[in-house]
Amino acid sequence: MLLLGLIAGCCLAGLVVDASPALAQQELTIIQGKKKVWPAPSDQQWFWHEPNAQLPPDQVVALFKRSHPACLIPENYNAVLLANTVEVKLDRKKPKKDELRFHTIWYQKNGDGEGKTTYKLKLEPITRLELWYVPDVDEMLPRNRTLHWCVKVYAGSVYVFCFDAESAARDFMDAMASVLAATGRKLTIPSYGLYVTNLTAEQAEDLGQTRVEYILVTSVAIDGPADKAGIRALDVIQQINGIPMRNMSQFGALNTPPGSKFPVVLLRRAEIPGQDPKQYTWEQKTLELVAHTAGGE
Repeated sequence: MLLLGLIAGCCLAGLVVDASPALAQQELTIIQGKKKVWPAPSDQQWFWHEPNAQLPPDQVVALFKRSHPACLIPENYNAVLLANTVEVKLDRKKPKKDELRFHTIWYQKNGDGEGKTTYKLKLEPITRLELWYVPDVDEMLPRNRTLHWCVKVYAGSVYVFCFDAESAARDFMDAMASVLAATGRKLTIPSYGLYVTNLTAEQAEDLGQTRVEYILVTSVAIDGPADKAGIRALDVIQQINGIPMRNMSQFGALNTPPGSKFPVVLLRRAEIPGQDPKQYTWEQKTLELVAHTAGGE
């Protein structure tokens, strides 16, 4: 379940709409004296990082040479590839063949096999990079339990590269972004830095609604625009810039200029003091969100 949560798709603000990530476990809570299912906060943390895409070639090569990630690839998530080094291979005549080569040793998580291989990751389909901290990697990386800093690479499928230090993961992202930029490719940077999903019928009932609408925040990038605005995981967004958010499709269709400021109206659960068992109410808040500006403010 840990790996599924890390690699699941998402709805990234200002980008494309996919399925919501399975970043939250389900738990029973008490709302107005009734048992209802709401997501529990995830222990995995998403960190905002806009990669530096302007590193010189010699620095990129040096960073990749000392990169030793554990690699999880979509062809076989039951195998772990341990990279000794990462090599950039560019084809001037056929750019679609540009790739990163990971020279690795590998093992099956169930202990059924191990060996050596060179894994080739094409540059062409790479669109997005994300930095995550995963506190419990025992199931995901049974022989490499200190590699908590993971880079998610979106390239049609999701690839996961895990490191022992945050700086190593950020360096890997910068090196990859610089290779993409040097070959005329560009990463997509989210506008707000949050994941959302549609409300369920049970959740809508807890809000006192007669129909299912609004969107639930499932994850917020630490130090990203939404985090700086004060938006939290498990907030229920009602409006953005005066536009009702009835579902993920309307959220994905938002068009806010980079750097623009606009209000976000949301509901947030608040515990009612002195109640046993615990009971909650919903408080409406209006926060100001600033859309991300490429290259920083």
